[in-house]
Amino acid sequence: MVLEKYLDELSDPNRPLKISQVERLSNLGPDELAAVRERWARIPADRRRRLLSEATELAEDNVELNFDGLMLVGLEDPDAGVRAAAVAGLWENDSRKVLVRLLELVERDPAEEVRVAAATVLGRHCLRAQLDDLLPRDAARLRDTLLRVFNSEAESVEVRRRALEAVGVFNDEQVAGAIERAYRHPDRRFRVSALYAMGRSCDRRWLPMVGEALSSPDPEVRFEAVRACGEIGDRTMVARIAALLEGPDTEVRLAAIGALGKIGGGAAKRLLQRYLTHPDEAVRDAADEALAEARFFEDPLGRSLT
Repeated sequence: MVLEKYLDELSDPNRPLKISQVERLSNLGPDELAAVRERWARIPADRRRRLLSEATELAEDNVELNFDGLMLVGLEDPDAGVRAAAVAGLWENDSRKVLVRLLELVERDPAEEVRVAAATVLGRHCLRAQLDDLLPRDAARLRDTLLRVFNSEAESVEVRRRALEAVGVFNDEQVAGAIERAYRHPDRRFRVSALYAMGRSCDRRWLPMVGEALSSPDPEVRFEAVRACGEIGDRTMVARIAALLEGPDTEVRLAAIGALGKIGGGAAKRLLQRYLTHPDEAVRDAADEALAEARFFEDPLGRSLT
């Protein structure tokens, strides 16, 4: 009865939305889910969207809360914003049922924002595929679906680029061809996503293009290029990254510091040491974190005394 009362309160637009009570919608059993489905449409759409967004944040902060049942209700909502929020809320869900549903949504949902959200979440499942955490047929379907979405001229730029970013981890010749086409595309948004995909691939084959992009006048391109350098982890790029540490764009500078931490090695650590006393607190904190990361990956068991 407590749950039903809360759902009735949510349905009344004249009553304040009590975010503190959202936890009541976690870890729902079959009967409770049935009650939510029965009353869901009575809740105003803006409240349904906010509920799912708040539930996602709560679950990120408290692993004991599970809102997957609520998110599955949201996936069938007639409101696109609610469906997109539900997709985002299923980020950590590893069930095959959810994976199959996301693959359907990324191609068939009528709303662009839902297809974008689905492509983004499918990126995590691509990583699972690379770790052999998916059935081979599911991994193949995942790759093929995302490539098909990227290659579709009828699809929006935003959905296509998110599909490319997701599928980049597969890094076979077809995927590599898609990444290179995106990098050469006249729309700069594709170039940005291509660089992101290059980083996710962790493949040294992309170093010439990534190096070229480090000198781009576009700060977003430089940002993704320097991040890709960090993910690829090639120490020959340290000097190129160092040139960005005093650049005019703060986000690029912080990305360069983070990349040095991922690459590691003596030269990278010496550069990071210099920024531990930087006048900008954000730079100091980033350098300290990057230096700790570099040291950890060189000595993960903490055996070094220096």
